[in-house]
Amino acid sequence: MISTHTTPPLFALLGSTWARRQIQFALHSGNALRIIGPVIFTSGWQELRDLAARFPGSPAIVDPFFGGGCDPFRGKRDFSNADWSSVPLICYAQLDAHQKDQLDQTVVPFAAWLRPDEDRLFSSIDSAILKSIDVQRPRRLLERIQRTAHMETQALFACALENATEPCSVAGLAARSQLSVRTLQRRCSALGIPSPKQLLSLARVFTVERLSEWSRQQSGGVALALGFSDRSNYRRLVRRTLGAAPGPVRQRGGVKYIEGVIIDQLASSGGVGKVESLAWPKELTGVREPATV
Repeated sequence: MISTHTTPPLFALLGSTWARRQIQFALHSGNALRIIGPVIFTSGWQELRDLAARFPGSPAIVDPFFGGGCDPFRGKRDFSNADWSSVPLICYAQLDAHQKDQLDQTVVPFAAWLRPDEDRLFSSIDSAILKSIDVQRPRRLLERIQRTAHMETQALFACALENATEPCSVAGLAARSQLSVRTLQRRCSALGIPSPKQLLSLARVFTVERLSEWSRQQSGGVALALGFSDRSNYRRLVRRTLGAAPGPVRQRGGVKYIEGVIIDQLASSGGVGKVESLAWPKELTGVREPATV
């Protein structure tokens, strides 16, 4: 019996014994286990759906064609009519072109895609788990930002959030946004964003506190799992970004308070009005799904 008061677990639905061992090894050799509980291997789609309903936000690493189904999210099977949108599904399979095409036609929003034969597999699994935990909450935040901030501000913050489970520099954010550092700085200035560094800091603090709240773990331990060298560095970042230490921030409402700060700061970037274009990459003009890991 799994208690809902324990750290939420990772779920997996995989038919291959070798694939199961890979997931276990990756989990125990990476950082995700500092935030999420041990992996639970489910016996079928119905069991996975029932357990996922008890632990909202827990990722599930799945072979979409488990059980030999030719079209896993359609038809009259026990899982086809379930709402999988609230479950962070990580696809873990070597798909042929036909299978990939089938999945592309479904409405299931996979949080990440992994192949068993890819390079640096264990670190990729660890990264996918961290990025997929409670993925609906940052998506909801981006939807709120969309209503009050310029769409390019939202796109920049989406890029910062996408990489907030690991250290990211201004140069890294610029590269991921397909901009030079100077152009990124000019872009932020034109949008009314205090600085690219502030954007990254808001994303990092939000992510640490969100995962801390979700996992019921201390934020200092979560910060270490996300690449901070020690707890004091994280406390300094929170104080510099929000004007208060983590304790008082949590007393003010924790993650909800941080979301309010983010929305307020980004709303000052010109709202939904027009800002002069600066050769903005086409793919960064709206909300993006998490990238393939």
